[in-house]
Amino acid sequence: MPVDPQGDAIHSSVGYRDPRTEQIAATAAQLLATGVADGVGPAVRLAAERLGLRHVQQPGFGRVRQHLQAMSMAAVGQKAYDADVRRILGVAEEVMTVLDGHVEHVGLLLSGRAAAGCVDGGGALHIRIYTREPVSGIAAVFVEFGYDEPRFSTVESRLGRLGCVTLQDGDVEAAVTRCVPDMIASARENLFSGHPVRSVDLAGLRSMLARMARDAASP
Repeated sequence: MPVDPQGDAIHSSVGYRDPRTEQIAATAAQLLATGVADGVGPAVRLAAERLGLRHVQQPGFGRVRQHLQAMSMAAVGQKAYDADVRRILGVAEEVMTVLDGHVEHVGLLLSGRAAAGCVDGGGALHIRIYTREPVSGIAAVFVEFGYDEPRFSTVESRLGRLGCVTLQDGDVEAAVTRCVPDMIASARENLFSGHPVRSVDLAGLRSMLARMARDAASP
């Protein structure tokens, strides 16, 4: 099931009766892992085209990412994979800490699959902040803290046009979408489809990272 740039919808197909659909998912994961495709959607389309299976049921994005996760763990090992997940989520925690301490807001959430600790596929971290601070002010805070100049963009959501600043921290991209406080009632919904979306606040993210660190330290 397709998803939008603001995070995966919770509902997605997991199993498929047609093995050709699974073949598309596995091939799409390979295209992502090798850098041939730069997103799950393009990878699925290219995989189906290469396999001559464009008219077969297409796999959900979640299934492709499951294949990619398995490939990543096989390539680097479970411990190295888990360490990379903690590193990427640590970037989200740092970005949210800056926002929480220096931008007045009524809500701050990490949204999408990253909120469940899944960071495969090379997609950006998606963070929402509910504030009246303009995106220029949000960007200025990050520059003050030593981040490179963020990229500015807008997204056309079902709630209207929203401003976004995107940060690059090494190989990790974090997109911060600015929502006005009046939109807080839909904070745990997909900005485009309205479907429920995974999300976690800063305290929850810190708890997740602490739990991951404890698990890593266990024999």
